Amino acid sequence: MTPYSLVLSSMVFLGPAISLSSGNWLILWGGMELSLMGLMPLMNMGRGMISSESSMKYFLIQAVASTIILISGMNIYFLKDLNFIFILFFVFSLIVKLGAFPFHFWVIPVVEGSKYYHMFYLLVPMKIVPLMLMCSALALDKLVYEVVMISSLATLIVGPILGNNVSSTSKMIGASSIGHSGWFMLGSLFGGLWLYYLCYSLTLWMLLWVLLQHNELFISLMVLSLSGLPPFFLFVGKMYIFFAAMVSYGFYSIMMILIFSSLMSLNFYLKFSYMYYLISSKMESKFNFMSASLLLAAGGLLLLMF
Repeated sequence: MTPYSLVLSSMVFLGPAISLSSGNWLILWGGMELSLMGLMPLMNMGRGMISSESSMKYFLIQAVASTIILISGMNIYFLKDLNFIFILFFVFSLIVKLGAFPFHFWVIPVVEGSKYYHMFYLLVPMKIVPLMLMCSALALDKLVYEVVMISSLATLIVGPILGNNVSSTSKMIGASSIGHSGWFMLGSLFGGLWLYYLCYSLTLWMLLWVLLQHNELFISLMVLSLSGLPPFFLFVGKMYIFFAAMVSYGFYSIMMILIFSSLMSLNFYLKFSYMYYLISSKMESKFNFMSASLLLAAGGLLLLMF
């Protein structure tokens, strides 16, 4: 990694740190935009036509959402104007940032045109501040709760449907991100958001790393781990949100949607996992099997602690 890339990558992670540690609305918003300003040059460093087009799409969509967040947030947090129109625009712009339904249209095209090490920046640190703001927005109005609930459940259905209709790994990761955004939003409603976020971040990072290493057997395992099957990390996060919704709030009616979404997602995760397993070499090193065993053991340990 060049010094220039290192500085830009630091900006991507510094932005959420500034936002989370600030009590001023403008500084909080500025930290979110600092991440965006660091990510744009990184996405254009490949100098490819597809990469430039992808970064331009992402910049335009994020810039519009950021502008709406700034204007509505100023009215809500500075002027204390709790007009529902401002609150609604604020929540919808956060949904755009997260790539959830009905503003999920940008996720797959942008992720498809990005490199693997840029996907992590797109799908992990760039979502920290919007998720935090969404948690705070739930206290503004009771209707916000209903909007987030409807959007999250619809996202849980749309993500797997899109995932079952893609044929490339990059598109699969984008569709997977849409589905997991639904779980993020449910976590903000019921609890367990940051546990699920941590499990997803670790799993996605390991998947992208082995994709860069072209290790097909381990890729097969990591794709399967994104499904949240036991004893992988994501199973712990999913079960936490599942039981929080069922026990604490008694929303038994959404349990079938969560189960149906997980089964639909499992279908395309198995498809891609089996594909990589079939093309894997017969002469795999013992290190890969050892790493897989350690991953399973760590996930099982977390499950026992849970």
